Amino acid sequence: MSSKKQVKRSSKRRVQKAGASVLPSEYFGSNSGRYFAEGSPELTMSNSAYGPNIPTSHGILINPTLSGPDLGPTSHSGMQTGGSYKFIINPETGRKVLASSATGKKVLSKYLKKLNSN
Repeated sequence: MSSKKQVKRSSKRRVQKAGASVLPSEYFGSNSGRYFAEGSPELTMSNSAYGPNIPTSHGILINPTLSGPDLGPTSHSGMQTGGSYKFIINPETGRKVLASSATGKKVLSKYLKKLNSN
């Protein structure tokens, strides 16, 4: 008699856990127009609102007190709004009021008048 072990096979289907890697079209020999040669004018960065941008790898020392990258918002980095306020504090009552409400608009107009009078 031969003793053969029976192997239980899982009835569950295996599901891919990680996403597929996407390769650029340049890998296959075509040109997408998204990559530029080193030194191309398309790769130069404009100055930020805080001074010159110094694009370096993380952890590279730019000067003794600053490590890279030193990047600030530039003209091509999108709209920089600084956020918005939905509520403001009414100084007469100390309560929160919706900035777009009638009371909120009155508080804002009084604040602007006082600010412009100084």
